[in-house]
Amino acid sequence: MPNVNFTATPTLSGSAISWRLCHTDPNPDNCGNTKNPFPDVTLKANQGNYTFKFTINDPAKLGIKFSNDPIWVQQGSQPTGPGVDAQITQLTGQGTTELKFKDLNDKPNNGNPDPVILKYQLNFVDGNNQPVTSLDPDITNGGTNTKYYSDIWLPLGAAFLVGIMATILFRKFVLSKAA
Repeated sequence: MPNVNFTATPTLSGSAISWRLCHTDPNPDNCGNTKNPFPDVTLKANQGNYTFKFTINDPAKLGIKFSNDPIWVQQGSQPTGPGVDAQITQLTGQGTTELKFKDLNDKPNNGNPDPVILKYQLNFVDGNNQPVTSLDPDITNGGTNTKYYSDIWLPLGAAFLVGIMATILFRKFVLSKAA
């Protein structure tokens, strides 16, 4: 089961918290940038569940931790309220500095062929249990059908087109001999 690990580092900017989010495994030091401040994750197809771990690195001792409602996850659009998509299971770490969960990564699949992009929001509180700025990266699930469609449907489509072309050429050849 592949792991995806992040470190989230808060800093105080005036009276607001700003974040630096970095992959630590499998992409060491892959941090957000000005174009995409929070690195997104793309899960490979046919790899099964992925385990996610977010660790808060708080060198300034701001007392930041995950809220008791630490993650909201929704397919397709940014979540605007509580809720966790069924692709996310085994959530642990509410109220701590380390959040873990599993992404089933089983969609798209034969019954649900559309791409699955999970928009999520990580929620935090400060030392006084007051909400602070959240993070909102995305997870693109590889699912279980990418190989299926590319290995079966594309060759079948090509074979169908070749069959049509062969039929047209054969008919043209037969008709030219008859004339």
